[in-house]
Amino acid sequence: MILVPAPKSLEFLGKSTEVPKKGYIFISDRGLLIGARKLQEELFGYTISMYDSKDSFVRIYIDESQVGKSEGYKLVVRDGSVVIIGNDIRGAFYGIMTLKQILRNHPDEIPNLRIIDYPDFPNRGFMLDISRDRVPKMGALKNLIDLLSELKYNQFQLYIEHTFAYRNHEKVWRDYSPLTSEEIIELDRYAKERMIELVPNQNSFGHLEKWLVHDEYKRYAEVEDGFMTPWGFRMNHPFSLSPAAEGVFEFLRSLYKELLPNFSSDKFNIGCDETFDLCQGKSKKLCKEKGKGRVYLEFLLKVHEIVREFKKTTMFWGDIIKNHPELVPEIPDSVIALIWGYEKDHPFDQECRIFKSSGIPFYVVPGTSSWNSIVGRVENMIGNVDNAVKNGLKYGSIGVLMTDWGDNGHWQHLPISFPGIVYASAKSWNHNADIDLSKALSMHVLMDETFESGKALVDIGNAYRATGVDIFNANIFGAVLIWPEKFKERKSELDIEKLEKAREILIDARERFFSSPLRRNDSEILKREIENGVDMAIFSIDFIKKLKGEEIDLKERFSKLVEEYKETWLLRNREGGLKQSVEKLKKVKEYL
Repeated sequence: MILVPAPKSLEFLGKSTEVPKKGYIFISDRGLLIGARKLQEELFGYTISMYDSKDSFVRIYIDESQVGKSEGYKLVVRDGSVVIIGNDIRGAFYGIMTLKQILRNHPDEIPNLRIIDYPDFPNRGFMLDISRDRVPKMGALKNLIDLLSELKYNQFQLYIEHTFAYRNHEKVWRDYSPLTSEEIIELDRYAKERMIELVPNQNSFGHLEKWLVHDEYKRYAEVEDGFMTPWGFRMNHPFSLSPAAEGVFEFLRSLYKELLPNFSSDKFNIGCDETFDLCQGKSKKLCKEKGKGRVYLEFLLKVHEIVREFKKTTMFWGDIIKNHPELVPEIPDSVIALIWGYEKDHPFDQECRIFKSSGIPFYVVPGTSSWNSIVGRVENMIGNVDNAVKNGLKYGSIGVLMTDWGDNGHWQHLPISFPGIVYASAKSWNHNADIDLSKALSMHVLMDETFESGKALVDIGNAYRATGVDIFNANIFGAVLIWPEKFKERKSELDIEKLEKAREILIDARERFFSSPLRRNDSEILKREIENGVDMAIFSIDFIKKLKGEEIDLKERFSKLVEEYKETWLLRNREGGLKQSVEKLKKVKEYL
């Protein structure tokens, strides 16, 4: 039986129970109505009732004495009926989601069985980047929430730099089709009904260039005209807020005052990662007096005090403060650190130990490995998640946050991230259970009874391995379009035979995906997204061949590919940001 996440305990009791064509679903709590309606998608024609009768085929109760674990549940199929008992309302809901998946496996006759289940991590979140150009439409966000709820995630974050429609800051978000207050209120309610906490996420230190490039906000910038990055090249624009800038904390407080009331969550991710320009501008004198780590920490603590005014728990990215382990004990234990790393060999062991030893609660944060890749890096994603979860459990992490970033134009379409979403859900709920990722994707995400589409999607996401080229935070298909100059310099290292092998894998997998009978309302959109992504990856292969000196005219093909990308983008995403995403392909155009 294919269940994701796999339950902690599943015991078959012999014989089976026939599923009646019509019947009743009893719920003991009104808060389970949405879950019961999701169950009706598999039990079409069933009636939901709060009248408890033994003639109900499915009966759902809440009783904390039955499982004794938060979000746990017991599910028993026998004697011609199904009984779900949740330790709490979330546990009952998750039991419903498991039954929904059981019915996909056995729509007519269910094996008699007993499941006892509960999660490894109390907090299981997914974060979607909506600030690197691509902002999904409301329907797409709701569909994603539905998927996350079935996979037993209980938190969802939308990463925001400039894509919330702040009332007095239209210049910042004007061209990006931002989320409005009304939309967030609606999403918050929609998620809450599906047992998901919509957690606000507004970066509050670095990554604010979309604000700071405007004259009205430059006074808050650490540097106003550019800075040197840790990689030795110059960024010719401001990037981070400055701890030494007058009025910077009042500015942040004004943003929070407008943003945070739209969320019912008691948490708030303030970001504060990758402050590359700190100490290069207005805070240079301060850094000489106190040290870079101390200046960062004091800024963080001041922002934390503002967050407390709004009665929220501060969450922040731990990548800067981990470089100053002597300062970590000064962070209040009411703050949650987010320890992120996106390569399969990231040193989670070492970094978790830093926060554990200081008593700071933390999440481990892996990623889908889809950004900078066009078609994904599934093998890296699996290693990355396994590494994060293993060390999170070892050092007492209170949560896992799976991230899906959109660096350099967010060129990857949503289904490229499906393998990561499914795999992280499985491992953050039950890390010991094996998962057949291809079959899980096919049955519970793509709705394909042949199981071929899930395998094809995984093969597409692993095609990069055939090239023999490993690239940090990217694969060759995405990287060559972002940094063609680097590949032209290293063209002799690229093996055409291996690239052609990758092409064969991509074409074969695309054909198998297209021939699969997907039972989703958005099946045609999915297929167009996969087609466009694979076409872009194959174009990258031929672009490399051109960089190596082959006489290939790719101009017309590139123009057509970009037009298809635009059309595909608009099927699921807002128009704002599309122009900026396409603009990031300008280097390719120059080389052609």
